[in-house]
Formats: sequence, C-alpha cells, structure tokens
Amino acid sequence: MTKRLSRRDFLKQGLYFSAASLALNSLNLQAKANTNTKSLVMIYMPGGYDGAHFLAPIGDPDYNAKRPRIALQDSQLTSINGSNFFAFNNLISQFADIYNAGDMAILPAVHFDNPTRSHFSDRDRIFSDMITEVNSEGWINKLFEMNREDLGVEGKLSTFLRELPLILRGPYPVNNTFGQVQLQDYDGLIDQVKNVYEAYGTNPFDSFLKQSFLNFYGNYKDFQDVEIDNYVPDNNAQYVPYNGFDTNLIITANLIKSFQPKLIYMDYPASFDTHNGQDASFSGSLPALGANIQAFYQDLGERMNDVTVLIFSEFGRTITDNANLGTDHGYANSWFVIGKNIRGGLYGDWTGFANGVGDRGFLRPSVNIPDVFLELVSKHLGLKASGLFPGHSYKETGFVL
Repeated sequence: MTKRLSRRDFLKQGLYFSAASLALNSLNLQAKANTNTKSLVMIYMPGGYDGAHFLAPIGDPDYNAKRPRIALQDSQLTSINGSNFFAFNNLISQFADIYNAGDMAILPAVHFDNPTRSHFSDRDRIFSDMITEVNSEGWINKLFEMNREDLGVEGKLSTFLRELPLILRGPYPVNNTFGQVQLQDYDGLIDQVKNVYEAYGTNPFDSFLKQSFLNFYGNYKDFQDVEIDNYVPDNNAQYVPYNGFDTNLIITANLIKSFQPKLIYMDYPASFDTHNGQDASFSGSLPALGANIQAFYQDLGERMNDVTVLIFSEFGRTITDNANLGTDHGYANSWFVIGKNIRGGLYGDWTGFANGVGDRGFLRPSVNIPDVFLELVSKHLGLKASGLFPGHSYKETGFVL
C-alpha cells in the first residue's frame, strides 16, 4: 500500500519529537553521544478511556452485575493466551494478536494516589514532573535536561505544533519546528540566512540567536532526508485512514527508519469521555486504533526490538455503568505497552470491582504511574531518571527486558 503524504499532512499532525539524533549531528558541535538507539512512542488517549471496555475483566464475579447495560458478552470478545480472566474487545482484536505473540504488557490498574478525576488536572499532573501536584515543568523536558551531557547540546527536543504542551515545557531548549517542511520551497534562501547567522559575534545575545537558528537548521536539514511523499510500508502493513492517526504513525515509522528519534509523543484523535452511549462511541473510534497499531507494529517488523509503544490516558472510568449507557470519571485504568523488547504478560494485580472506592466504584490502582514512566525511560531508553519525580520511590514493574 502506498501512502502519499504531503507537506500539509506533516503540519496537520499532533506530533512531538525528542531525538538523540534529530538534529545538529552534522554541525560538528561537541557533545557526548548517547549510544542507546531505542525509541519510545507515547500515544495519549484523551478523555479517560474505559479500560474495562478495552480489556474486559470477565473473570471478575461482579463484572456483569456492576455493568448490566454495557458488559461485553462472549460474542464481543477475543480471548488472550494464558488467561480466562481478561479478554479484549473485538473492536481491538489486534491487541490480542500482539499480546498472544508475546509482545504486549498489560497493566490493568494504573494510576496515582489521590486523583481529582478532572480531565485537565489529572492530565497535567501526569504530564508534569510532579505527579501529586501540577508543576509548570514537563517531565520529558526535565528528563532531557537531566541527560543533557549524554544527549548533547540543544536541538534534541522538538515540537511540530504551534503551542508547546506542558509535557515539553522546562529549561531544556525546545525547537518549535512547525512549518519547516513547507520551508523546503525556500531551501536556497534558508542556506543564505544560515550564512548570516554563522557570521554573528560572540556576545551572549548574538550567540543565543546564532544557536537558536542553527538548532532549527539542523532539524530542517535532517527532515529533508526523510521520504514522506511516497511512503510504502514494509511487510505489507495496511494503515487505515482515521482523522490523521494513520498519518501520524506513518510519519513516526518513517522517522524511526531514518534516524531513530528518542521519544515521540502524539494524541489519539478522538475523545473517550463516554458519559453517554459508550458502545456506539467505541464502535467509531476503536477499530482504527487496533488496525493502525497493528500496521505500525507490522511495518516496523524487527525494528520493534528497539521501539516501545505506550498507550495511556489520564484516568479510567467508573466501575458501574450509568443510565445513559456510559461511564463516568474514575481512578485506575488499563495501560498497554507494546514491543519486542518487553516481557509480554500481565503486570500488577487486578484490584477488583468489589473493592472500588465510593458508591459508583472507582477502581483502585495496583501500579503507580511514575513507575511505568521510569521503567520506560531508564530501562528502555537508558536515560538517567533518578529524581525525575520528586519524592517518589521507584518500584520496578518488570515489563522491560
């Protein structure tokens, strides 16, 4: 399948990139190279999806009683190897295929202590460097600042959106490279501008301007080497058009094949705030998730030995359904980690529908959110992460090989 990507496609996508080799390597700036070539792809699912409707806890004795209107039945489920307790919603049956191949870790009850159940507050706390209170510094930015010596000088952390998201805010320099693909029409002019900046003096302000432009220039030149107009996925992978999500993953796969970005973050283009008509909503949003994750996994093939995908959200939903055939804001949620360098299986206890908090039931967590992030960035990406989340004592989950 050939997927044509225009420059406009590039600019429309909700993608953030941070890369150990994204820019400046050709500028001969002195930096200590990071030899770890792993990539982490983070896919945020806005709205707080109902993890129990992605992965149904059919072995929980209270599952059907607590969800008389929306509990998934046998005909709607795909089983997974080694478990009679959980089964995937047929709408994402591809997740079961990946799990059964040994390349998915399921964490069925993930969250942090004392959540607010507010979309904005809990999201910002997850994106901040402070899990228990909102801070103006994003933990990814802080992570790169902590590893500045190993990752190199400025220009390694980039965004393709006009507005810098909280997760990338902080002291480490961030390139806003939005629009640079369109600038390819002005390649000669940009080279001339580079010559002007290179002639700048050495006073602090001139040096700042010069370095800022050279950061952009390095990223811009790297992206010229990435083929986006006539991308053909490997291994007969078939991406399915869905609100640009397929394009996000195609661009990501292309970048990984070209120069191995360190970390890529994207939003899934649908809301999972399903207070009403959850089944109908999922029927529209879930099939493209399963199909495109499978296509990405298939497209990268053996490169998935170096790539890990995290699918997560700000919170889960209530244990009990509501009269509108939906669910409301809850606590813990199921998170999914995909890759050939992870130990497939179930991680963390299922805390049970009978043990929920409050009358409506909020699922208690068994795995703390910082522990998931810390395991991914320290064990998979090989970055220093001590003190990344102040006051948190890391407890290894064990899903990374």
